[in-house]
Amino acid sequence: MLDCSERLACIKGIFEIAGEKIETRKKLHKLVYLLQELGIELNQDFTFHHYGVFSPTLANDLSLASAEDTGFLEESRDSQGAYVYELKQTSESNTESIVRSFVSEEDPILRDLVSKQPRYLEVLSTIVYLYRNHYRGERLVAKLKELKPDLGNYFDEAFQQAKEIYDFSIKDDV
Repeated sequence: MLDCSERLACIKGIFEIAGEKIETRKKLHKLVYLLQELGIELNQDFTFHHYGVFSPTLANDLSLASAEDTGFLEESRDSQGAYVYELKQTSESNTESIVRSFVSEEDPILRDLVSKQPRYLEVLSTIVYLYRNHYRGERLVAKLKELKPDLGNYFDEAFQQAKEIYDFSIKDDV
């Protein structure tokens, strides 16, 4: 079980590996959830909200990480009002990140997930969440369509990626 300082070190490690910048809170929540579901101990509690998985503990950790005086993240807003997080220039990495022991900088899965649109990660994380909550086959597909009807153009790719990186068959299970 990670304490707060270890969770913050994990968040910092994710930013270091992801290229020091992650756009939108939504994307960050989905990314952390998907990494945690890959088995990386990030110790974040997730629930399901309108935009998919959300972690109150991660929201709190982000507030600490972006605190003006002591935080290592710079929080700003883009032209559309979405939050953007970036490692502060003065932030030094003087300890080996906990995350680096699980995920290398060259990890193709992390690099691929970071490159995805937040809406795609919303679909992928919803698929994984539903699967982890015992939805299978057509029941999973129907629930996904019910929850995310406007994101149908991401379904096929997200199902394929879920099958590849989480090693479960979603559409075929009945």
